[in-house]
Amino acid sequence: MPTIVRHFLSRLLAGLGMSSQSPTQVDCLFQDTLGFCTAKLWETIIRRDDNASRCFVEKVIWHKQSSIVQHEFLEINILSVDGRHTSIVLAERGKDHVPSDITRQESVTHPGTLSHTKNSVNKSPSINPIPAVNPLADSSPSLDPPAGMNPTPSAGLATLNDNILFSLRSCKLSIGEADDVVSAATLGTPGATNLLLKCSATAPLRTLTFPRGTTRPSAHDISTLLAVTSNHILVYNAMESQCYWFSETVFKALKSLFVGAREEIHSSRAGRWRGVSIPTAESVEAIMAEWDQALVERDRALVEVAAQSRALAEALARQAQLEAQLNQRAGTGEGVVGFRR
Repeated sequence: MPTIVRHFLSRLLAGLGMSSQSPTQVDCLFQDTLGFCTAKLWETIIRRDDNASRCFVEKVIWHKQSSIVQHEFLEINILSVDGRHTSIVLAERGKDHVPSDITRQESVTHPGTLSHTKNSVNKSPSINPIPAVNPLADSSPSLDPPAGMNPTPSAGLATLNDNILFSLRSCKLSIGEADDVVSAATLGTPGATNLLLKCSATAPLRTLTFPRGTTRPSAHDISTLLAVTSNHILVYNAMESQCYWFSETVFKALKSLFVGAREEIHSSRAGRWRGVSIPTAESVEAIMAEWDQALVERDRALVEVAAQSRALAEALARQAQLEAQLNQRAGTGEGVVGFRR
């Protein structure tokens, strides 16, 4: 059954009071409202919840919007701890704080939505309303040259492809600060509707499925992979590190890291804008190495935190025991006699 059909069927059953028990709440993963934050912050949120380590990726779909911009992004389906619910997660790269169709330009709000920009990634997340959006809007900046600019290249570049590539190289708007964002909600809840409508208006390029019985990436794993990829190239460059690069790199890294995954190719249009193949940086091998190192560092940090927690618990236990002994002596008068001596 298609995901969007499952979603609206779940919404119908919920309206009739026949829905199943809700999954264990995981911030910005399994929640009824739309969760939205940067890739870096998403890793922090996901990794601090132990339940997320037992939520596994079932499927990743590489999408391409069929509009003028032809933006590409990833849809990640993650199963709940009990395997009965699915979270819809979209991961994508945009530019200059206009990263996705979740913009700050509309007047309607989604109460209870997690909202953050790059400038707030080091702050504790808070639940605040953010503006609603058109679910079918494009999330990458237009690659067309600015109005009034003559994109015609020198006489040595005669083909249409060369003309387009020349325009991209020449356009000042093609380079800027990258915004890599993640948006998520539980399938069958109001927060997931816009995400699924956005996906339904695209052409799927490839699908990566992780069958039962194979090693599947956990939500912890995928959050770290997205954060590592985002941090690898911080600049949005239309000729190297744009949304095509982000989607391709994460998708291919997952395929290589989890060898039991099954890939299905639906289209050869990946990485193409108006039919022209757009250059992307070769980063998959480097990202895989950085991901391995990041996991080691995250595990080391967990061990250190666990050791600190144990030490604190032991100190509190000793303090409580000492206070109990002092209170007991005070009650029997032993403490007073001892002082007089």
